[in-house]
Amino acid sequence: MWDETELDDDSLEQLYDWIDKIPLSRPKKKIERDFADGLLCAEVIKHFFPRLVELHNYPASNGLPQKAANWTLLNSKVLNKLSVNIPDAVIKDLAAGKPKVVEVLLFHLRQRIQEIIANNENPGNASRRSDKPESDQATMESSRRNSLGTRKPASQPMKGGVTMLPSLPPSQIPVVNHQPVKQQKLNPLGPMKRTMSVQRLNETHPGGDVVSKQLFDEKLRECTDKEDAIQLLQAKVQRLEHLVYLKDLRIEDLAQRLKELGTPVR
Repeated sequence: MWDETELDDDSLEQLYDWIDKIPLSRPKKKIERDFADGLLCAEVIKHFFPRLVELHNYPASNGLPQKAANWTLLNSKVLNKLSVNIPDAVIKDLAAGKPKVVEVLLFHLRQRIQEIIANNENPGNASRRSDKPESDQATMESSRRNSLGTRKPASQPMKGGVTMLPSLPPSQIPVVNHQPVKQQKLNPLGPMKRTMSVQRLNETHPGGDVVSKQLFDEKLRECTDKEDAIQLLQAKVQRLEHLVYLKDLRIEDLAQRLKELGTPVR
């Protein structure tokens, strides 16, 4: 539930300090304008929950429709999991850069993030959906809909890893060129090639399984660990890039002061 909280000066100062400690892709100058397209808010959430947000879904924009679209997507895909739901009217105010609106959102967001970290919660528990990345959720939903819409007949596993589908009654045998398949002339080399393939498979994998489940699970864990490591390194790179940007601004400022004082810059 959205709460129009009135923030005093101390609360605002603490909130700004909290934001300043988070590496963002662009410096904070005027917060309602900087956060108007929703990208920096997505970066704040990704800083604490890297797998919950995919930044490419929220392109930087100066147009009001794209800003509102970014906030709508962020609200439904990410903020909903954190139990921070934004009404449509507030989304319009955020996209329009209305003063003191984004501060209220960030205040609630900071409280919720601190609660999740303190209680060691799963951010996906705010809703019953998974905390997987947004693209993975879309893929899973599509797969689930396809599985519900299409039911495949149960298969019967046989020795050697070969799977045989259940037999069909004669009336359901597929027809090609108006003749039953079983009456068509078959290639005499077909069964021979299939037998040779099965033999080679059994020689290579005597158990019948191409890849064991234990090996598959082990590789899956390795991929997950490497993905987490990559995301951590990417976050570190973003922090370092932000520090370099701040240093460049400091150097330009000092060079300008030296120029005003008439001291040559070496």
